[in-house]
Order: sequence, then C-alpha cells, then structure tokens
Amino acid sequence: MTLISTACSSQRIVGVHNKIVLIESETINAYNDQSTAYAQAEIIRSAVRKLERLDTNDLPQDYKNAILDVKDLWDDWQRALDRLNIEKADTLVDLHVVRVENLNKVAESHGLIIRRP
Repeated sequence: MTLISTACSSQRIVGVHNKIVLIESETINAYNDQSTAYAQAEIIRSAVRKLERLDTNDLPQDYKNAILDVKDLWDDWQRALDRLNIEKADTLVDLHVVRVENLNKVAESHGLIIRRP
C-alpha cells in the first residue's frame, strides 16, 4: 500500500487511510528486521494496538469493516508467531496482501485514488 493522492470529499477517510499506510509500512519494515518469531509477533502486536487507537467514528461502515478485517488478520498472524506456527504465519502474510488490497479497493470506492508501486 502506498500513500494516497486525492481530491476526495471525504477527508476523514484520507486521514485514516494515510495513518494505516504509515502503520503498515513501519510494521513491515520492523518485522523484516527481526530475527525471531517472538520479536516479529511483538511488532505485529504493536501494529494492532495502533490500528485499535485509530478514530474510525464517522467513517463508512464498509471501510470500518475492511480495517477490522486487516486488524483481525494481524491478530491471527501475531498469535501464529507466538505459537511458532510458522506455516500458518506464512499463509497469513500472503493473506495480508489480499486484505490490504481490499481495504484499498473500499477506499477507492469512496473516491480515494490509491497509487500502487
């Protein structure tokens, strides 16, 4: 996911989406820097807490649901790492890309323009 550029009428979605982009980017960079599953789990746990602190009031329900889908996946990913279930964690890493893309598509349905690499 990359930062967005838009002239969207819903500045609330823009602000929240940019925060999520930053959380995800920082999380993935920190995750890749870790050498143990436990350290990676802590990085994901921290990202979940950041997502939980986002103010999602006044956002469209489908966008809130897409955020929740990402958060729920990150919760599962963190638990898999804590349990050293690397096979499941690897599957969740792949699914993470799908959930984030869904979040982007929902954002686009509300007028945001998402720049992808």
